Amino acid sequence: MGTEHDPDRIEFIYDALRAAHRMIEDGLPVSSYICCSLLDNLEWWDGHRPKSGRVEVDRPAQERSVKPSGRWYGAVTAGNGLLIDPSRKSAAGQAPPGTAAAQ
Repeated sequence: MGTEHDPDRIEFIYDALRAAHRMIEDGLPVSSYICCSLLDNLEWWDGHRPKSGRVEVDRPAQERSVKPSGRWYGAVTAGNGLLIDPSRKSAAGQAPPGTAAAQ
């Protein structure tokens, strides 16, 4: 549990943070960023099937486990910043887990 390979979520968050950074550089008043869902949750049309959170929820066992995207985002927020690597993704000097560069 919690080992779901989720590089697309990491890419999405990274791209959103880079866009926010560009807006700040352009002088726009960006005061916060709200990241996608923390927990796997109920989707009205799909039930509990989509796993959209950064923390996986095992409902029968009532256990939670942080996914790679949650660990990556945690490292970014703990460092209060995102290292921009022009060749691609980088957080704390490392490529996001699950990407080809991290392999």
